[in-house]
This record gives sequence, structure tokens and C-alpha cells, in this order.
Amino acid sequence: MSRLHVTCEYPADIMNRLCTTPTCTSEATVTLTYDYDGQAAAIGPLAPMSAQTGYDLCDRHASR
Repeated sequence: MSRLHVTCEYPADIMNRLCTTPTCTSEATVTLTYDYDGQAAAIGPLAPMSAQTGYDLCDRHASR
């Protein structure tokens, strides 16, 4: 009997994460991160794992 080996490109944590905006129930698609010392913000692809230093946002909230 052979076994099927399946790999996932992303960790399970990236799946089904919700937007961190209060009351929003949309799926997160990007991560907003801040560089407080450099006084800069950046929006990029959804981070592989959620972190306290970033905010996961849906498309609607990322476009604001």
C-alpha cells in the first residue's frame, strides 16, 4: 500500500485568519506592520504566522 504525502505551501496558521479590525469578519489577505522607530508603516502579503507586531487586514480595510 502506498502513502500519499501532501505538503502545504503555508503553515496552517495562515489559513482562515480574520481581519483584526473590530467587528470585521472578513478573511485577512495582507499584514500591516509598523516600524515605530522609523515612523513607517508597510502593507505586504499575509504573514505566514500571526504576530503581535502586525495586524492582519482584509482587502477592504487594507485599501483605506
